[in-house]
Amino acid sequence: MIASQPLTDNVTGRAQRNPNCGDLGIAQIGPIKIIDAEHINSVDGISAHPTNEMEFASCSHDQTLKIWDATKFTLKHDIGDDGKKASTALGGLWSVAYDKQAGKTLLTAGSKGLVKIWDTTSGKCAATLNKHTNFCYKAVFDHDGAYIASVGADRCMNYWDVRKTKEPVWTFADSPSTLLGVDFLPND
Repeated sequence: MIASQPLTDNVTGRAQRNPNCGDLGIAQIGPIKIIDAEHINSVDGISAHPTNEMEFASCSHDQTLKIWDATKFTLKHDIGDDGKKASTALGGLWSVAYDKQAGKTLLTAGSKGLVKIWDTTSGKCAATLNKHTNFCYKAVFDHDGAYIASVGADRCMNYWDVRKTKEPVWTFADSPSTLLGVDFLPND
């Protein structure tokens, strides 16, 4: 385990509390190097578990999703496509996001235009949402985990019901440019 170092505010010089992984304010270089070393390409997304500050997830263009034990910076799951070790079927991953209530599921958005829902306990893919015709840059759950919004290079935003993932509930396809980000308002 890597020891925490006291933090000092660069402006005021006052001591600050040590951030934990739940804050994703990892101040030490060591853990970042560990995360980066486990991925063989750029780390494009990191997400904190909503209720367990001892867990977080990272994703990369190396086509993997990794779920971490934040106390030891060791891997709980090293996931490629559908729970297998890295696979080209998954494609590079742009973002990762936990459901906002219990952290039992994760979303990934990737270069093949796919949004995948992952079970964090088993590391298995629970569903694949396939509507984007180009890169999917971001996917997020609403506050209750009942709906998902996804956006991408196809200039579309898709709104999904997690109980019916074959087709989106609706698609906004009138954006004049690529959509890179999306989120829900708190409590929506």
